[in-house]
Formats: sequence, structure tokens, C-alpha cells
Amino acid sequence: MITIVITDFIVIPNSAEYHHTFRYYYDAKHKVELTDLKEIHTLELPKKSDTTELFDWLMLIRAKNREEYEMIAKKKPVFEEVVAMVKQLSADEQARMEYDKHELWRMDYAATMRNATRKGIEKGRAEGKIEGKIETARNMKAKGYSIADIIDITELPEEEIKQL
Repeated sequence: MITIVITDFIVIPNSAEYHHTFRYYYDAKHKVELTDLKEIHTLELPKKSDTTELFDWLMLIRAKNREEYEMIAKKKPVFEEVVAMVKQLSADEQARMEYDKHELWRMDYAATMRNATRKGIEKGRAEGKIEGKIETARNMKAKGYSIADIIDITELPEEEIKQL
């Protein structure tokens, strides 16, 4: 699996290179690679290095206006094709609407997942508190505390304490 992280900010400040490849190793001393099936590539756009084709692609991704697209398109024929496709997609209202619809769905899905995760965490915490109170009540009962003291400390119902 290859993961590519493209950032518009500096991730690795102590390196002048804009492209880094990370893999899993045992340690620096032994340099034993766990697997070559997993890599993480970082591409930091703010770091200037206009000597590679990869950097040209990154600049194409980073372009913010028509002038920047046109300037990059002049570098290579393949960039001209890409810029032409971007223009066509931008001009095609149906394609733009489909893209916007997909982006809205993606954002809604992400918000739903964040909300579900938050609710799951809240529910887990609440259940953990109850389980903790039950465990405390069980321990107190085993040590001979009165039902009234157990209720006072754990705030559990009397019926539940008697069932322990």
C-alpha cells in the first residue's frame, strides 16, 4: 500500500527536499526492512525544487488561477492535455454539478462519521462509568458496607445493589 501526503505546508522542517519516502524498519542500527509493501510519501509544495517532473505535477495541482495553469501547460505536451481537460470540466456545468454533489456527499459523510464517533465515545464513557459504579458497589458489598452507604457513594438504585 502506498500513501501519498501532499501538503501546502512544511511537514519535515529539517530537510530541504520536498519528497520523502518512509518505510517500516527494525531500527537504524540493523536497517532491517519489515516490508516493501507499505510506503508513505510526503510531497511538500512550499519547498521549491523545479528540477523534476514530479515537482511540475505538484505545481499543476497547486495552481490557483488560469495564468498559473497556462504557464505550467507550456512546459510539456501532457500538461497541455491536463489543462485542457481541467478547462473542459470547468466549463461543463453538468460535470461541475456532479463534482459539487459528490463533494457535498463526501463532506456530509465525514460529518456523519465524526458525529457517530463522538456519540460512540460518549456512550462508551457513560457505560464505563456505570460499570465502574457497579464494580465499586460489588466491592463495597463484599466488604460489608451498608446498602445505604453503597447507594450514597455509587448513586446506584437499591434494587440493583441487592442483585449484586
